[in-house]
Amino acid sequence: MNSLYKLEMNKLLSKKLIFLWLVLIICNLDARINGTLSSQQFIVDALSNYFYIINFMIPMFLLMFISSLDDDNEYILIRSKNYWNYFKSKIYAYGTFSIVFVLSQALIIAIMSIGLQSNNSFEGINPTVYKILDFFSNKFSTPSNLILYITSYMILGFFMISLVICTINNFFSKKTAIKIIIFIYLLSFSSIKILSLKFISFLIINTYIIFYHGFIFGFEIKINLVIEILFILIFCKINKDYWNKDISLNINNITISNIIKNTSKSSGVYRYHNKSLFSKYNILSIVFVLLIMSMWKLVSSNDNLSINKYLLNVFSGSSIGEFNPLIILEMLVFNLTPIYLLSVFIEQECNDRTIFLNIRLKTSLAWFKSIIKVSFKYILIYTVLSILIPICISILLGLSPETDLYRLIFTIFSIKLLNIIFEFLILFLIYSFTNNITMSFFSLIIFNLISIIPFEFIYYIPFGISSLCRYQFILNNYGINYGLNLKNVLLELSILIAIILIYLNSRHKKLIVK
Repeated sequence: MNSLYKLEMNKLLSKKLIFLWLVLIICNLDARINGTLSSQQFIVDALSNYFYIINFMIPMFLLMFISSLDDDNEYILIRSKNYWNYFKSKIYAYGTFSIVFVLSQALIIAIMSIGLQSNNSFEGINPTVYKILDFFSNKFSTPSNLILYITSYMILGFFMISLVICTINNFFSKKTAIKIIIFIYLLSFSSIKILSLKFISFLIINTYIIFYHGFIFGFEIKINLVIEILFILIFCKINKDYWNKDISLNINNITISNIIKNTSKSSGVYRYHNKSLFSKYNILSIVFVLLIMSMWKLVSSNDNLSINKYLLNVFSGSSIGEFNPLIILEMLVFNLTPIYLLSVFIEQECNDRTIFLNIRLKTSLAWFKSIIKVSFKYILIYTVLSILIPICISILLGLSPETDLYRLIFTIFSIKLLNIIFEFLILFLIYSFTNNITMSFFSLIIFNLISIIPFEFIYYIPFGISSLCRYQFILNNYGINYGLNLKNVLLELSILIAIILIYLNSRHKKLIVK
């Protein structure tokens, strides 16, 4: 039992949790520096930050669990003697991980609150700014008691969600399970905008995780707790009575002949790279991110919207000299998601390339051109989807277009495409020198953060330059006479892309080939 428990914990714990801690700090940094809350009030406010929980905390938890749902080896099941013993080790691991997942973030928030004044009451809160704290002030006497309730409620919610994921994965294929999980998550995301989902609130994830949403979306906290406990007992009963009869590892399907057959299907390095990059995981990842960002921008938009205004809001980005952690984070996620996936692809292809492959290709130029072509194709599809998804959402919501819609779409498409291609080539160029993809990607993040420097010459630095709020045709509407000229930006990006491509093409042997 102990070895199975440790194995499950090793699957769940990963470096993704460290990344989530950094996002947590960024999302609450402004409230810590510029806020007027006491330390107890700040902890309650941070633990109730539904923007962070829904957009980052819940997706990361789902991603970490989905990543751990691999087919278990046969010896593990044999050693467990029966499926229930095996599943109990999972239950213990899921409970422990849920506690670590929540309390580690609560600890970080508590550390951030050090230095604030101590005030274990809800007095002195601005109700227009801190609506959630004002809401809790009518139901609880002190913030310290509320902190205990929020963390306990969140731990139990994540534990229940982990059993849901495990149950779905065992009853369905991993592909189908991921689709179901994404649907449930998107349903919970839409609950922010739609307040009339009470009759199906038992399907909404955030009602079991966010204490505040348990009041406004669910059937009150006590009923939600009863539903959670019933779900947990039902899932345990299903696993105990039925799942041990349907264990199928499909080991017979994994044969050498099948591996050779699948490998021989792709003739040519381009087809191989194309199949590797355009995997179902990579496609679903970009669609998932674009759906989240598009719906979040819809939530943060005004009620009087048109398709044009919605697109401008989605692609607004961050302006020069603006230090708003949330807006900067939105820009980084929106712009660097495809580059992150491409960086994983490039590192994998470079590590898997051997001397035999180089001899088979006869020239390293074929490998280099294949990488560039398939990467550009991936960026093109991402750019099209980034525009198409908000437009589809607009049509479903019945938003009407304004004049010059097609011109706006072409403008967004052109600067977005060239900007992502340029930043991808910068990543490739840095990687060719450092041979460290992590350093290359973080260098790209730092280059994008240059925009927070409040100097006009920063405008034409080509990182994050696809942010529409930096352009003259947008700023002129607000009485601002300076900004980027679209033609100059397109010319600048085209020249820089051409220079980098020529350089990589002429020096790719010394820069890339091992």
